[in-house]
Amino acid sequence: MDKTRTLYLALMCASGVAAALLGQQWPAFRTGPVPPMMWILIVSLLFDVAAMNFGRAIGLQPLTMGLRFGGVLSGAILYMLLDFVLTRGGAPAA
Repeated sequence: MDKTRTLYLALMCASGVAAALLGQQWPAFRTGPVPPMMWILIVSLLFDVAAMNFGRAIGLQPLTMGLRFGGVLSGAILYMLLDFVLTRGGAPAA
């Protein structure tokens, strides 16, 4: 895997984890005007724009559509899994 793919996938996974942790710390983050899943898409867009503009100077290759889909999907799955475990599924029902 080249460095662009590795960096992008790591960033998307980190954005999913960050969104879940922010939702745990501040519950209003989950119900705010911008949903947490949208933040994952925003991070993806910002990376993609930066990679297109500065990629040639530092040697990044353009992202494929399949990689974008996989990155956003991995961030979303990590967000949903952690959100479930941290907020609802962590404690057994009484």
